[in-house]
Amino acid sequence: GRPAEAAADPVVTDEPTAKDDIMAKAMSLRRDLEEEDEDDDEDWDDDDEAPDVVVRSVPAATRKAAVKTEVGSYYESNEVSQVRHDKGYDALDKAMAKLADGAPDRRSRARELLVEHVAAMEAHGLVLDLSFEKQALGFSITLARYGAAGRRFVAVEKTSDDRLLPGDELAAVNNAFVVDPDESAIDLIKRTIADAPRPLMIKFVRGEHATDDRKREEVAVVEKVVDRLLAVRDVAGALRLVVRRNGDVRKVKEYYAGSARVAKEKSKKLGVYRDDGKALGAVDGADLARARGDGPLVDLLRTDSEVVVAVVDLGTGRILDATHSTQFQVAPSGAVKRFDGLDCGSIDDFHFSKLIPLALVLTFLYPALFKLPDPKPKTGFVRAVRKTTSRLTGVHGFFG
Repeated sequence: GRPAEAAADPVVTDEPTAKDDIMAKAMSLRRDLEEEDEDDDEDWDDDDEAPDVVVRSVPAATRKAAVKTEVGSYYESNEVSQVRHDKGYDALDKAMAKLADGAPDRRSRARELLVEHVAAMEAHGLVLDLSFEKQALGFSITLARYGAAGRRFVAVEKTSDDRLLPGDELAAVNNAFVVDPDESAIDLIKRTIADAPRPLMIKFVRGEHATDDRKREEVAVVEKVVDRLLAVRDVAGALRLVVRRNGDVRKVKEYYAGSARVAKEKSKKLGVYRDDGKALGAVDGADLARARGDGPLVDLLRTDSEVVVAVVDLGTGRILDATHSTQFQVAPSGAVKRFDGLDCGSIDDFHFSKLIPLALVLTFLYPALFKLPDPKPKTGFVRAVRKTTSRLTGVHGFFG
């Protein structure tokens, strides 16, 4: 048969191979990246040989995560404590207090602050990520805060779940953070949780005194701002009226005692508001009026005899009379203006659902609520003489 061919000897040559080209290019690129610019201005000049790719990197040992807010900056250099409020308001409270009410970026800024706060708590083992398989979760929630000026948050009020304690903060549901909640948020969260598929993931931040039986009652739950369904202030900012969750409608007298501002509710009720039926009753229980829908965003206020006396436009924030003339306009910030455009008061933690109890109270119980102070009486020499003459003679005017 045909003899096998001898194996060819390897060819040795000085010509660069494709592999050599790649290695040479890599070494050149490495030298380029390590080489400083001759002008020390960090820019490549025309006489420099620019590399194909310029990569500027920071060594991992010196690289830091970007900090967006003062809360993140604070916890980078300060110790995280579970009992943060033992020395006053914490970093998140202070940062939230700086956010302007009604600002277009308030909610996004508040979310950034909360996210970095929770991240700092999580890094120190103060966050619980719990999964709930059953429809009933085994705990109740309330709106709470630490101190009169603290930020509002949703707290566990009562629980039969051994993993939770009263005072734990509900921070997120299925990774959706609970940002800057108000009274209406409680009902919304309850509906969201009820409608969400299982398993449900909820993130909690451990309460500050949750593990201390003696101090548990000092948790923010004692400051139940959720107890107020509606709080109305006059043009000077003084609290004038509250509607409580139990339906009590009461006038409030607010005054200063030294440097402290004190709000005292009148012992006598004006009436009773029933939120479930959007109805207003007298103190003796007699029905006064009810709000009934007349479209997606319009409610008509009717007396017990079905007479329409006012209209509430939830879409525009207006309260109108029976002829559809605007009486009051409420801005998203809660500021209230009269029909003539003058500021006359404000609503705490305003939500458009509060327009209905406000309109009912204004129409039937307290129509003088937003009455502006009388203008300063005219003064002058002639007026003073006339008033003095009238008092002395009993005759009004100069000539009887």
